[in-house]
Amino acid sequence: VIERKQSDMRCALLASLALAALAAPDHVSYRDHHLFNVRSDQKVSGFLRKEADSPSVSGMDFWMEPMKDKASDVHISIPPEGVQAMHALLKKNNVTYTVMDTDIERSFGAQTAGRKVYRRGRLQEFDYFQYHPYEEIIDWMRDIQAEYSSICELVHIGWSYEERELLGLKIFGDARPGKKSVLTNYGIHAREWLSPATG
Repeated sequence: VIERKQSDMRCALLASLALAALAAPDHVSYRDHHLFNVRSDQKVSGFLRKEADSPSVSGMDFWMEPMKDKASDVHISIPPEGVQAMHALLKKNNVTYTVMDTDIERSFGAQTAGRKVYRRGRLQEFDYFQYHPYEEIIDWMRDIQAEYSSICELVHIGWSYEERELLGLKIFGDARPGKKSVLTNYGIHAREWLSPATG
């Protein structure tokens, strides 16, 4: 039982501070958006970095940026109205690419289909291997604090741009002088849902 509680608390520590910072924006549709995978070497990387600074295809969104000094995969989301222009741009510049997805929204839906909704007071049922919306994450944090109130507290750390309350879990033990602290933070970047959900 103690090992289980310690394991739960480790998960809480790793996930909670970032979960608090995670304030998911209103839903943006990616219906019929294409996800391009571009194999980038030094030459292509320079071309792509210029495109990132001033895109010639409307709506170009880099999900994985090109690396400066080595070959890498670059993932670029393109809205439906820019797909043909993107194909033309890459072919014109002799860039090797594949289309990874032709409807990103459908793929998002497939990831969350059959998802179990987390309900307050059922801490043992929280699924650390699936996406949870902001409200469920906050409920989970409140449940962690209630279950382990002798070693953690819920702290208000501010407000998001969208005026959502940002919460964190402060985990403590004995107050020895010189005791080291650890701060973990997840969910800082857009589309980074897995690390806050699993810590």
